[in-house]
Formats: sequence, C-alpha cells, structure tokens
Amino acid sequence: MCVGPELLSGLGAAFGAVSSISQGQAQSDAYSAQAKAAEQNAATASKQAEISAQAGAQEEQRVRNRTAQIAGQQKVGLSASGLDIATGSPLDILTETSTQGNIDALATRRNAAQQTWGYQAEQTNYQNQASSARASASNAQTAGYMGAVGSLLTGATKQQEMYSKRKKVGFK
Repeated sequence: MCVGPELLSGLGAAFGAVSSISQGQAQSDAYSAQAKAAEQNAATASKQAEISAQAGAQEEQRVRNRTAQIAGQQKVGLSASGLDIATGSPLDILTETSTQGNIDALATRRNAAQQTWGYQAEQTNYQNQASSARASASNAQTAGYMGAVGSLLTGATKQQEMYSKRKKVGFK
C-alpha cells in the first residue's frame, strides 16, 4: 500500500496552515508594536499640551506683572515731576501702558492656546494611529487563521481527489 502522495499532501496542508498562522501572528505583532509606539507618542503629546498650557499661563502672568511694574514706575516718575496722574497726558500714558500690556498678555495667551491645540491635535492623531494599528493587528491574526483553514481545506480536497482516483483504479 502506497501512502506517499497522501502523506505528502497532508503534510503540505499542515505546513501551509502553520505558516499562515505564523505569518498572521508576525503581522499582528508588528501592528501591535506600532500601536504601542503611537500610544506612547500620544501620551507624550498630551504631556506637551499640558506643559504648554501651564507655561503659557505663567508667561501671561509674567507679562501682566511686567506691565504693572512699568505702570508703577511711570506713576512714580510722573508724580515725582509734580504731574497729576489722574488727568491729561499722564493718564493717557498710564492708560496706553495698561492697554499695550493687556494686548501683550492676550497675545501670549493666544500663542500658548495655539501651541496647546497643536499638541492636542497631535495626540488625537497618534490615538487614531494606535486604533488603526490595533484593528490591523486583529485583522492580520484573523487572516492568518483563515489562511490556515484554507490550507487545510485545500489539503483535504486534494486528499479526497487522490482517494477517489485510487479507488477508481482499484487501489485502497
């Protein structure tokens, strides 16, 4: 009794199934690593957004403090010159200092908000990349299993064909 072709066909199907599973797992592992890297990048971007917001608030306060200091020096200087700081040009100077200081502080706040928003957008992009990579990892693993099933079914079909041919010619 010759079992060579059937055995080889069965082994080929088994190796094909194992190979499909291994390839699917390797791809899944690669996508999982990409997802982990993207998650780490998202965490970094989140921290950068937090730091940016805090730094922006501190810088805005520094600008406001500097403006208040300048206005205080102006009041002292104008008063020392004998000018009434509640009217006329001295009041205009103090008002302009306050206005410009407020404009600078608001510009600082806006710049920090834009930078923070950029980091938040980056974080969202990395989170989306991680999600996509996790889905790809799952799909790769499923594809590996489906490929294994396909190899086994192909092997079983070949086994059946060989058995049918042998039976027709009188071999068992």
